Amino acid sequence: MLHLFPLRSTPSRRPHTPQGSRWDSFPAFPTAFDSLDSSQRLRLARLPKEPCDSMSYASYAYPSDPTSHFRPQPRQNAMDSLMSHVDPVVQKHLRRVYSSLTVALSLATVGAFSTMYMLERGATWLATLSSILVLPSLLLFHFLGPNSPKRTAAFHFFAFIDGCAAGPLLSVVTDIDPRIPAMAFLGGAMVFACCSISAIFARRKSYLFLSSFLFTGLFGLCLVSLLRVFWPRLVPVMPTLYIGLMMFCGFVLYDTQIIIEKAHAGERDHLKHALELFIDFVAIVRHIMVIMANNRQRRDNDDNRRRKSRRN
Repeated sequence: MLHLFPLRSTPSRRPHTPQGSRWDSFPAFPTAFDSLDSSQRLRLARLPKEPCDSMSYASYAYPSDPTSHFRPQPRQNAMDSLMSHVDPVVQKHLRRVYSSLTVALSLATVGAFSTMYMLERGATWLATLSSILVLPSLLLFHFLGPNSPKRTAAFHFFAFIDGCAAGPLLSVVTDIDPRIPAMAFLGGAMVFACCSISAIFARRKSYLFLSSFLFTGLFGLCLVSLLRVFWPRLVPVMPTLYIGLMMFCGFVLYDTQIIIEKAHAGERDHLKHALELFIDFVAIVRHIMVIMANNRQRRDNDDNRRRKSRRN
């Protein structure tokens, strides 16, 4: 096939071929390039930068199957194109994790509204029973073996019971402002999504340094909550709520990258990883809900004081 490319004894350059370009290693290129039509030139322009011999150029410019360049190529969806830098096995694991998380959040929502309905009817047994069964259901999940139907059922049961335990808080917040639960859920979902995307597309292990700060802060929040039981006026409520919200946003970053690293290492327990993200998501929504309810209640109290002062 070398007759397709008449070689010159002395290499020449054209004015439009700059010095140091990718065609410099192929001395007969200007003469061969002049003998090609526009479609063949376009195919040559798409060749990689690495130099190759004349046979490779000829096989690309004159393919054995003329229709090979016009066949439709497989298209990638938006998620595949965005996560192209992540290993395909890790991508599959993350899909399973977030699918399980979506199911768990749906069950928790059903449980929360079921408890609200029961409390409006005067029945408090569901809220009491759910608050008692939260910890045993969590322990049952950890004691069961991975990738078993019983463990999946235990995970779904824990999500439903945790949602039922949040029913009394949801009922109190709804009495203050019925719009707060929906706004808190949407706000928490946006915060969670932003933190998760940031952790997925960031450099690997870039957020793992947060572990010491997060667990130290969590221990400090536990001590503060214990002090507030005995001395309620000693520690203000709002700063601890904002600090807790920031901490759980950090936990989303940390847990997401830990999940990715464990998946690379071979640990692909999607239910356990979905449980970690579920706890983070619920904590974020609860903190946002309480903050919004406190701000709304404070605003209503200020409005009532102003009305009383105007009457007097």
